[in-house]
Amino acid sequence: MKNNMTHGGSLKATLMGLAVALLLMLGLSGVATLIVHFSPLSQTALAGAAVLVNVLALLAGGFIAGQINGAKGLLSGLTVAAAALALMILLGGGFDDGMPLKIVYCSLSGMVGGIFGVR
Repeated sequence: MKNNMTHGGSLKATLMGLAVALLLMLGLSGVATLIVHFSPLSQTALAGAAVLVNVLALLAGGFIAGQINGAKGLLSGLTVAAAALALMILLGGGFDDGMPLKIVYCSLSGMVGGIFGVR
């Protein structure tokens, strides 16, 4: 089992995981928007799709971070989730009523992804 936690491996893992998560969020959000636009689904379906997009993207981002680190997957995934949440708060206009729940499911997704990335 390789351990890149020294020599900047942790930072590289976090940045790579975050990049994967953000790219997936962007791409999957576009797909969800197109599905809602061209189907009989209402726009209220986008709220559920946003949760699914965040979960899938942070699972993948945590997985990549855990894989790059080779150890401490839970911490690697949580770091990616925390960075993504910080960007969501900064770019999304701050805290809203649904933020506590978002913190929970995003953190769990990142941690689970990180754990599976190390295995």
